[in-house]
Amino acid sequence: MKTLRNLLSDYRWESVLFGSHLITRVLAFAFGMRFDSSSIPYFYQYLDPDWLREDFWGNLFYLHSQPPLFNFFLGLGFQLPSHLWRYFFWGWYLLFGLAITLLLFRILVRLGISHGWACAITLIYCCSPGFMLMELWLFYPIPVVLMLLCMILMAHRYTIDGRTLDGLLLFSAAAGIALTRSAFHLVWLIPIVLLVALARRNLKKTALVALIPCLLVVGWYTKNQVVFGKFVSSTWLGMNFSRTTVFQLEKETRLDLIESGVLSQQSKHGPFKPLEVYGDLIPPMDPTGIPSLDLEMKSEGYVNLNHLAYIAVSDAYWKDSLAEVRYDPERFLISYLHSLGIFFNPTSENDFLVENLTHISYLDEAYNRLVWWRFIEFDWKTVNPSTNKFQILLMTFTGGCGFWVLAIGLCLSWGIYRGVKLIHSGENRAKGVVLLLIAYNVAFVTIVWNLFEYSENNRFRFLIESSVLIATATCGQEFLRRIRKDR
Repeated sequence: MKTLRNLLSDYRWESVLFGSHLITRVLAFAFGMRFDSSSIPYFYQYLDPDWLREDFWGNLFYLHSQPPLFNFFLGLGFQLPSHLWRYFFWGWYLLFGLAITLLLFRILVRLGISHGWACAITLIYCCSPGFMLMELWLFYPIPVVLMLLCMILMAHRYTIDGRTLDGLLLFSAAAGIALTRSAFHLVWLIPIVLLVALARRNLKKTALVALIPCLLVVGWYTKNQVVFGKFVSSTWLGMNFSRTTVFQLEKETRLDLIESGVLSQQSKHGPFKPLEVYGDLIPPMDPTGIPSLDLEMKSEGYVNLNHLAYIAVSDAYWKDSLAEVRYDPERFLISYLHSLGIFFNPTSENDFLVENLTHISYLDEAYNRLVWWRFIEFDWKTVNPSTNKFQILLMTFTGGCGFWVLAIGLCLSWGIYRGVKLIHSGENRAKGVVLLLIAYNVAFVTIVWNLFEYSENNRFRFLIESSVLIATATCGQEFLRRIRKDR
């Protein structure tokens, strides 16, 4: 039986990571940073705790505004006394953060990065202010990053060995992502199955392994089709899209388009508002007997955006958004560039992170400049998309974190080229799968998500940062090897 000393020797790099993770979190606490679960009563995405306590499964079933997995996680915590909620979620998020640290290190090592460099890269990222801020916030990003890294690791293992358990964990992680974030659509899931199957050259086995996880996702979509008439995981797409389209118009222009009939009367009002704002524009609804579908407000007085009427509200915004794009496609393009500009801003520039950020603001600013290369700053909230096109273009390419601009560009160019080459030649199929899987996720989040979202786009980039680091480190490693070989 191995002694503790032998175990520490065998896992010395993991011990360094564990110790560093622990020390930085203790220091963060000493500086005054605390886990933020204050959003529980009012975040649109969360069901009311009282409803999840009284009828956990019933309210999850009738959830149409979001995929169910994160509210499932919240509901488990809500079964505890309310004074323990914060500590329950804090404990889990500390474990999630540690798991991300160890997974990132293990993936880098499996791809051929030396233990020392893999440890350094992992520490630079997982001990960064932005990462710790996200780790102390009760929201989607940290669990989604954990599942993305799990998916990447299992894709590498399954491509090498073809073990059923690895494949099941791979596709379960992918399904978990799709059932947590609606933007990871069912359409996103299908190419992942095809990529892994083609790399393994065993379509039948891969399809069987992926069957149950994929059926869970399809089952949720089908439930929403049967119950709500929408084959989606979230019915909010129209409201989200309107912020990138209709509500990027100047108010006078928007009112003129409403007057001329291009836009509906609903576009006089912004999305995600209380139902009373829309008044007679909403058709009458018969009570269903389900609190999350019938009640306009949650128990603490905040808006319930899972009310059945918001499906019609979102549909109207979707139609108006498409009408605005047809009416003025150039304006939509400018809004898209604006969203991309926000996408490359530091993770810490998020209103929900301000309270914890105040304790480490100087460290965060130094990190953004020295590590993420944020040299030019734009206050994107003051940029008017309809009048200041040059500034928007400039902000898109130079106003964010230069490291992430270059690293994502590298991931989408070299990563795709190298991944295809490794799989086609048979030189290293597992590595090729990882590079293509990362490039696919990066392209999906960077190109597609920014089309439909406008506000916290830099939060979306956080989801793919660790994956981008993996591809960038792999590229740097191969570049250095070629230099040494030429010498």
